[in-house]
Amino acid sequence: MKSNVTSPENFESAVLAIADALMSALDTNQDGVLESQEYVQMYSALGIPPEHSSDAFRRLDRDNDGTISHEEFRTAICEFYLSDDEDASGNWLIGPINRPT
Repeated sequence: MKSNVTSPENFESAVLAIADALMSALDTNQDGVLESQEYVQMYSALGIPPEHSSDAFRRLDRDNDGTISHEEFRTAICEFYLSDDEDASGNWLIGPINRPT
């Protein structure tokens, strides 16, 4: 049986390597952090409304310094894929998810 990419033993080498490359591509001014404009622009290209991506940005900016650091981005990716806590900041990576009521 093949192991799952999101299993803890494979996660870093598979998913976080892609996350690191994505962060580098999104960091258009190459200052090592994601600013709100960079984050919102990426999600706008995917059809996600700016109000959702702006809210997600605020949630992922854990230290409230106005940027998403490399570590904050990696933490968000880990939460998005591995956390069962629907309120975890990383689970807002792409904005709100409509949950069945």
